[in-house]
Amino acid sequence: HLRHVQDRHHDIRAAGPIGTSIEGPFTGSFFLIAAENERGARALLALDPYVAAGVYASIDCHPVIPVAGEWLGGVTWNPDSID
Repeated sequence: HLRHVQDRHHDIRAAGPIGTSIEGPFTGSFFLIAAENERGARALLALDPYVAAGVYASIDCHPVIPVAGEWLGGVTWNPDSID
């Protein structure tokens, strides 16, 4: 699983366990994947050994349109246009 994430890091914007500490316990995993669509994201996830082994009870996909944040370098709109 970690090798999969490492080898495909260029398609993964962020990933990690869901929990309160890196030591666990974990309630799931989070992946922010760069893909054209849900089908592409699911195809990348299907290559993960954890997915192939049935480790995850379910996988939910949600499209995201990043518009603000430190990773984006601020905001995507013109700050001068805000009152």
